[in-house]
Amino acid sequence: MEARRAVRVRRPPLTHADGHEPARHAGHADILREQIDGSAGRFRDRDNLPEVDGDRWVAYLGRVQAAADAYR
Repeated sequence: MEARRAVRVRRPPLTHADGHEPARHAGHADILREQIDGSAGRFRDRDNLPEVDGDRWVAYLGRVQAAADAYR
């Protein structure tokens, strides 16, 4: 019969959690809020979003999509 070796944990498992985790989930909360009440940004009356026209966003989306497609 084979002897079992003891397994020792050298550090608590939660030490892998980093400080950026809440920021990642905050983005998910923003998406849910936009779907629920239709508003975007930090406040209803003051959205704190950059003021750009639609053409600029379309160009930005094209650049992001091209960068993503390079990794397909």
